[in-house]
Amino acid sequence: MSEKAKSKTPWIILTILTALYALNFMDRMIVAVSMEAIKADFNFTDTQIGMVQSIFFLGVGLLTIPAGVLVDRWSRRKAISLMAVIWSLATAATGVSRNFVSILTSRFVVGAGEAGFHPGGFAWIADIFPKEKRATAGGIFQMGVIVGCIVGMVAGGWLITKTGDW
Repeated sequence: MSEKAKSKTPWIILTILTALYALNFMDRMIVAVSMEAIKADFNFTDTQIGMVQSIFFLGVGLLTIPAGVLVDRWSRRKAISLMAVIWSLATAATGVSRNFVSILTSRFVVGAGEAGFHPGGFAWIADIFPKEKRATAGGIFQMGVIVGCIVGMVAGGWLITKTGDW
């Protein structure tokens, strides 16, 4: 690999990680915006809809440290790729859920899949960027959160308005 290609590789990886982070938060925000529609569709109580939101964070909270250990002991690329596949499949499962248990299960698995992404992404960035560029790279990576939140809320609201369904 040429020196020019090597110098671009960290920025390509950072772009992919940032895009994944944006997708990660888009999911969170689309579901948050959709809560009233989900509640009406399933005839959930306020307690049940609160549980749907909370179970996601339980999945993240319970598995952040074990997922971080996995990232440290295994390939960062493979671990993050596996997480993205898990949270994507579980997000799709949320969309086809038809009862309380299935939506709780899928949201927990989404959280579990996302659990190690933040620590894994920052670890990978620390591996590939020199010390003098890590804060800039970390700031770019964190922008994925902001972009994902904005796009997720706007897209979620727009989709519900246009389709009448979550």
